[in-house]
Amino acid sequence: MYFEALMTVDPSQITKIETVKPEGSFKRILNLMTMGALEKKLERETFTAVSILQQLNTAFQSMGINNIIRLSHDDIDFYLDTEGKENDLQEALDKYDLQIDHSMSTCFDYLALVLEHEDDTFKYLLEIDINRTHEVAEYPIAIKISAFLKEFSQTDSDTEKLRNKVQEAIGTQEKYTAFKQDRHKRFETFLQEVRIGISKFIRVDDVKIDLKTKIVVPKKKIENVSDMEYNRAPGYYGPHYGYFGFGDALLYSMLWTSICHNNHIVINDSHFETPAGEELGHLDNVDTSSDYFDPDISSDATGLDGDSAQINSPFDDPDTNMDILGNDLSETPDPGDSDSGSWFDFGNENDSLFDSWGDSDFGGGDFDGGDW
Repeated sequence: MYFEALMTVDPSQITKIETVKPEGSFKRILNLMTMGALEKKLERETFTAVSILQQLNTAFQSMGINNIIRLSHDDIDFYLDTEGKENDLQEALDKYDLQIDHSMSTCFDYLALVLEHEDDTFKYLLEIDINRTHEVAEYPIAIKISAFLKEFSQTDSDTEKLRNKVQEAIGTQEKYTAFKQDRHKRFETFLQEVRIGISKFIRVDDVKIDLKTKIVVPKKKIENVSDMEYNRAPGYYGPHYGYFGFGDALLYSMLWTSICHNNHIVINDSHFETPAGEELGHLDNVDTSSDYFDPDISSDATGLDGDSAQINSPFDDPDTNMDILGNDLSETPDPGDSDSGSWFDFGNENDSLFDSWGDSDFGGGDFDGGDW
């Protein structure tokens, strides 16, 4: 288990709305015949790459977040830390500033900045995506924050010791529920600090936050960092990329469902993914005693008689959308459809593209938890 939040930021900048005509001769002819029905509006931000990075640098430095892992400009890496350097954010930005010219700074489409940070509870990975051109009403800055439980970071090669430590923390349903609720609240506190820190140094019209609980489901036994999968797909910047030092931080999450399976833990309101970060789906309520969560049994296990025994996925089982009283949760309104504002929201109340990203958000005048 780890936590993931998406913070979307609408900076107070002059935005130009441009009309984009369709490409291709047939579409252009059809567009003329339909009096421009195929044309779409896009917002183009007026900030330059250098200016927005300088503002973000000031905001993050003020929060003590100064370790950078990666800086990409239109998917070209200008900085990638493979050594675990510390306090290198300013160094990376200075290097970037020297390498690009005015045209690159003003005509970019996409910037990606990946930072790391730690506090007493979590090791964080912050992915900052800056889209200069985007759909109307979308926010140009998205900050995805992944929070891994620092108390379970692997410190030696004794994986059994790590397994016992996790077992002690979540070995019963009561322990699991209390543990998750406590760490969830601590993460909420950090998100509030980031939101306030950004708003101090960047003039913004609005900030929205959605939060997820993430569960990794390995389909084979992972006992050591060397057994872990990595996702090096183009455009992927997340925690499963294999960044320096993150293997030790992620290993416990690969053992999580196995420990839950052995203790018959029921997991509520969580998003599940593969060890490479590919989404499996969201479940409101699932009993991990199912063989699906046993890494000793593969999804196409072979029985003693030699026949293939297909294990049903809980993501295809309607019963996993039942609460403990047997009520069907599949028709429960998405919290993202609620008219209530976010605890973090300020400025306008326009809906964001990213509202559909999470299945739980912060509502009302306080954190509603959403996961319990």
